Amino acid sequence: LTSARAQIALAQSDVTRTRADLSRREALVGSGAVSGEELTTARNAYSAAVARQAAAQGALAQANADVAAAKSNAQAAFALVRGTSVETAPEVRAAAAKEEGWPPPIREFVESQQSEVFTPAPFSPAWTPREVGPVFEIRSYTIAPGAMPGVMERWATKIDERVKLSPLVAAMYSEFGGLNKWVHIWAYKDAAERQRIRADAVARGLWPPGSGATGAILKQENQLVAPASFSPIR
Repeated sequence: LTSARAQIALAQSDVTRTRADLSRREALVGSGAVSGEELTTARNAYSAAVARQAAAQGALAQANADVAAAKSNAQAAFALVRGTSVETAPEVRAAAAKEEGWPPPIREFVESQQSEVFTPAPFSPAWTPREVGPVFEIRSYTIAPGAMPGVMERWATKIDERVKLSPLVAAMYSEFGGLNKWVHIWAYKDAAERQRIRADAVARGLWPPGSGATGAILKQENQLVAPASFSPIR
């Protein structure tokens, strides 16, 4: 959409410029200062600019239609998987595969795939469509075997105060795929807000909750991401 809008802005600029040039030459043609050939060239340039503007408007309309279709497909898929458990996942995947337009035709862009199944912590919010971003921080920790219950217990004592500073999107641990993973996702208005809130939480002793015994966290990864236009959580 951004590219399509930029093309329209460029095309509109060309239309304005070529229209002005054509008007100027038409005003001078009677005096002989502009030849017929020059006038014809100006008219052709204006006609071409108008055609490019129409094409850009058509491209934007198509882009809007594609986004609307993607949102519809995503919402349908989201409705299918909401409340899915480990036991019902195969049935849900089979039902989703029968939906028209799902999965979308993106195989040409896929170089690798990875699948993991997570279980939300008791204090993780419901996975429902909402606008809380638009910047999301995904923090992934690899926890020492056997230490996950202690990590969640410590989080449970701190989370109520922490979510008053910024929304928690999810807190969950892995069931399948990479094991002993603890993933939490936070929403912010921008990177500056994230930095300010994290500093405030530390200064007030609200966060982090601590990991317990030394060596409980074996690895940490962090990402700042932006949602796709059709994401149910933005």
